[in-house]
Amino acid sequence: MDAGTPARGGRVGRRDIQKMTERWRFIHSHPAYEVSSTGRVRRDGRLLKLGPNVQTGYLRVNLSQRGKVTQRHVHTLVLEAFRGPRPAGMVACHRDGSRTNNRLRNLRWGTVASNWADTYRHGYRALRGEQVASAKLTARKVRRARKLHQQGYSHREISRTLGVASHTTVGCAIRGKHWGHLK
Repeated sequence: MDAGTPARGGRVGRRDIQKMTERWRFIHSHPAYEVSSTGRVRRDGRLLKLGPNVQTGYLRVNLSQRGKVTQRHVHTLVLEAFRGPRPAGMVACHRDGSRTNNRLRNLRWGTVASNWADTYRHGYRALRGEQVASAKLTARKVRRARKLHQQGYSHREISRTLGVASHTTVGCAIRGKHWGHLK
């Protein structure tokens, strides 16, 4: 059977198509390794195990060179190999919002702001304001706090007036660090 022949008696499966369309490139910083356009990593023809970062959910891989082990995110390796070095001020973005879908067609270089906009579009950052279970303020209280601040009241005075325990919470809402979406 040659490389272009499907494995299951003439039927072409998803894995067969992936193997036919998958392209491999060397990782510039670690030339003993290759990364594929589908987000797989190999060394000496053997596929490496990809593990999720437990804090972020992004897939990463351990690469070693001269006895030093480096952990790298797979999405960054794919973009660097197929699209070139990271442009200044850019981050790796997943078009579909799935942190484990590291196919080249799902990745792009983008700004931090565009990446945050993606997270809202995908519904990962949909909870804002009163929707957050731990919110200490309401939209009404934030508007009132901002109005009182314009009138010269201190954050402490405003927090007492609104019945909010933390003047820091009020200050963050007034400055727009929190509740920035509220006009």
